[in-house]
Amino acid sequence: MGELQLPVAGEVPAAPPTPPGAPGQEMLTALRERLALVPWRKVLEQLMPAIALGLGILSQTYAKHTVAFAPKAVALLVVAWALAAGIGEWLPEVKPDERHARLRNFLRKAAATVTVGMFRNVLFFLVPIWFGSSTLGSFNMLAPILLAGVALFACFPTKFRQTMLERPHIRTLYCSSVLFVALVPAAAVEIGASPRLSAALAAGVAWLASSLATSRQPLTTRVGRIELGGGTLVAALLCALAAPILPPVPVSCSEAAIGTGVHNRDIEGAGERFPAGTKRIYAWFAVHVPTRYRQGIRFEWYRDGERVGNVSAREIIGGREHGYRTSSFTPAPKAGSWRVDLLTDASQLIARKTFVVE
Repeated sequence: MGELQLPVAGEVPAAPPTPPGAPGQEMLTALRERLALVPWRKVLEQLMPAIALGLGILSQTYAKHTVAFAPKAVALLVVAWALAAGIGEWLPEVKPDERHARLRNFLRKAAATVTVGMFRNVLFFLVPIWFGSSTLGSFNMLAPILLAGVALFACFPTKFRQTMLERPHIRTLYCSSVLFVALVPAAAVEIGASPRLSAALAAGVAWLASSLATSRQPLTTRVGRIELGGGTLVAALLCALAAPILPPVPVSCSEAAIGTGVHNRDIEGAGERFPAGTKRIYAWFAVHVPTRYRQGIRFEWYRDGERVGNVSAREIIGGREHGYRTSSFTPAPKAGSWRVDLLTDASQLIARKTFVVE
């Protein structure tokens, strides 16, 4: 028989042993403890650039905006600029002893997030349009590369807000630059302006907007208005002169080929190397421009870096689903390395093809 154990006076009875839990419950408890130690705010801040980049790409992939969206992009940009300028005025920094400080901080962050998102969406719309009008390996690739860098920087919301939006002068320079980039395709869509004229108009409007955003004092005096108008004209003129180094937005080339013939407006005998004695070699391009848009173009042929033959000029008309297909040929080309440039009438490079005659 077992012995009967009586508790000793003043002694606390020992707690019964805890029954072993199920293995799944123990793992769940351990996981909860580990998750509680994770600095989620810091992790979210680190992941935010990748999330913003993914959302920007997805939005453009599914929205499938064409260049016709450009005027709406300008409107979004103006609203974003106004929000960026108004946050400091409408929602100033919270004072230490102020009531409803948490609410104001929340509203400031929410407004800043919306503003950054609008800028990012406009940039992600503009980048493919400018890249589509540029030519790989040419100098006009520089502008879309810079634009892509700015769009990527917008994926870092905190840094972007602190660097671009919370500094008035930098914000004005940044917003006017993006406004210029958005107005170029918008002017072509709305009024059918050529790439050079679109760039000139966009530069003038962007200069005027940035000047008035910095100070409205020039509007109060006659001299100030003259200086403001003169600056606008100078900006437009400089941009018109610099048009050859810019992509011919919104003109873009979707297809290009070199061949020995053209039948039903399609290239035949396409290739990159041709034997000596070939009777004719054709350069063929499919060019996309907006509806109701007319653009003067010209072909320039080069052999071993030197221009040969006569310049072939013509006009293309927009609105065709598969692009406006145009071509030019050179008869009995000599042996050497050849290049064909398709340019606008303002010398902006649309597309380029190379081939070799052996």
